[in-house]
Amino acid sequence: MTNYLPSWITVLAALLTPTIAAIVAVIAWLQYKTARAKLKFDLFEKRFAIHNCIATCLAETATHGNANDELLRTYLVGTRDSPFLFDTEFFDYTRTVYNKLVRLNFLESQISGAEGELRTRLVNERETVFDWLTKEMMNLQTKMMPYLSFSNIR
Repeated sequence: MTNYLPSWITVLAALLTPTIAAIVAVIAWLQYKTARAKLKFDLFEKRFAIHNCIATCLAETATHGNANDELLRTYLVGTRDSPFLFDTEFFDYTRTVYNKLVRLNFLESQISGAEGELRTRLVNERETVFDWLTKEMMNLQTKMMPYLSFSNIR
């Protein structure tokens, strides 16, 4: 006794495997898109934290007129991940800001004990460094925009 299945069941059975494969492919693609979006968001969060650290340190410097040791430590801790999250150009920028903050700190410590022409030279250099740091508060957002724009996150 032979038991034959109706032809429509045979066709459905033949289509079952490719249908399941297509569903699995769609789910995998959706998981990829979700993972990519999460990666972009995580990268944004870490980069934005560095942006906030730099902005806060520049604002503190502008407000108080100097960069104390605590501010320098805060800057170093807050920007320590920048080589992993940004390209070399922006990492170099973070180092330049730090070097200017250190220079401002050093000049402040030297001005109090200096006299005459040396004091004048130190005060002039301090003003130049301070002006650069204050201008960077306005430039920071422009420098960060390529790294914080969701459409450009790479």
